[in-house]
Amino acid sequence: MKNATRHLLVDMPAGIPAPMDWVRLLSGLKDAGWRQVPLARRLGVHQSAISRWNAGLREPQGEVREKLLALASEVGLIDDARPPRNMITVVADIGAGASIDPDFEQLPLGGIEIIQLPYDIPDGMIAFRVVGDSMSPAYEQNEIVVVEREQPYAVENMVGLRAAVRTRDKKGTHRRYLKRIARGSKTKLFNLESINDEAETIRDVTIVWASPVRLVIPNIGLQRISK
Repeated sequence: MKNATRHLLVDMPAGIPAPMDWVRLLSGLKDAGWRQVPLARRLGVHQSAISRWNAGLREPQGEVREKLLALASEVGLIDDARPPRNMITVVADIGAGASIDPDFEQLPLGGIEIIQLPYDIPDGMIAFRVVGDSMSPAYEQNEIVVVEREQPYAVENMVGLRAAVRTRDKKGTHRRYLKRIARGSKTKLFNLESINDEAETIRDVTIVWASPVRLVIPNIGLQRISK
């Protein structure tokens, strides 16, 4: 969407079920002789797109993503250009009660763990582990929620939806929640509601990233892949 905010929920690579992130992959291609201009020509994109990927502001999508992975495989940076579609990276915890402050959270490169599912999932999905009980009974402690890594809609179009969100306060501090988005008292401000009536509504926050919950995976019998 043209008006959708595209900040990432976590300040770390995610979305690829492998230990290599896009910034590192691009650095490897540069070391292999693929500078921005020839790489842009090879992928059929503008050089500015390469610059945004290098800065971690965007990720390649669709056919361009496949071309980039194929090139990385061609030069020996990765073994397989098409990761298994039944793998998903659990990138971090998400607060369904108290907030989680990503600025102070220590996370391993590539996320907490990789989970193998008994079914395939679409590309571009990431997962979070639920911490807290304010969204109970819809989401329980340690369950896994799956969202799109790229924000799919403008926040205004997600009012009423349960979503993973990242907020920013006036001091520039970012916090991460699993909440239901509601309208705030002013334009561009939003309330974050809980399902549990005992949890207070978080009012008039600035949302810099949000993505609706697409799938909930119970924390039962999950096949975890060692990182």
